[in-house]
Amino acid sequence: EDFYTYFKIVNMPVLNSLSDIPEDATYYPAFWKGRLDEHITYDFVGKHKNDGIDLGQLNNSYDADVVVFSSCGTRTLYHDSTFFANVFRVVDPRILTKVREHFRAYPVGTSWGIHIRGTDRLRPHKRMISVQSIVGKVTGMGGLNKPHMVIVSDDKENAEIWKRFYPQSYLVSRFVTDSHKGVHNMSKNELGVSKDQLNVDMLVDFFVLAKCEMIFST
Repeated sequence: EDFYTYFKIVNMPVLNSLSDIPEDATYYPAFWKGRLDEHITYDFVGKHKNDGIDLGQLNNSYDADVVVFSSCGTRTLYHDSTFFANVFRVVDPRILTKVREHFRAYPVGTSWGIHIRGTDRLRPHKRMISVQSIVGKVTGMGGLNKPHMVIVSDDKENAEIWKRFYPQSYLVSRFVTDSHKGVHNMSKNELGVSKDQLNVDMLVDFFVLAKCEMIFST
């Protein structure tokens, strides 16, 4: 599966291959003109270090036909998030159906969303501390009087710790694990599901969380 299994792009041209880009197209950063088929590695950066390599960051609007974003250790928020709402459409019926099921089952729009990270990000003895820190934030914002909360997490233990404090919380995530390896480091046999299904579950979690009234994260 690829991007187009789950989404389509509207209101902008979509090319079948890099070779379809016109030769006179402008680029940001200019470094990428004629190099779009190359892959960023340490060797690649070393080879071009004398070429004035500038990978740039998408933190502004750019007057260019082709804009290349390179996630090399630095992740920034795009300057205009409405851009994504204008061009991306979810087309995978598995995502749409499951999100609608959650909306029917629970008052997501008036709930607080709780994103609990874990697995490889925490050592076992720090799990309670991590969850308590977000409990403190939520309680300080009036969480004791908030009847509806939505949990998104792939960490079974952390989700259970959270529910000790707020047992009324609604767990959205279908895939949860007690592994400390991190989902991206687990084999297919360890996961028990395909990467495709993980993508679907992750996107369902994302859209349910995005619909919440307020979002907290560890």
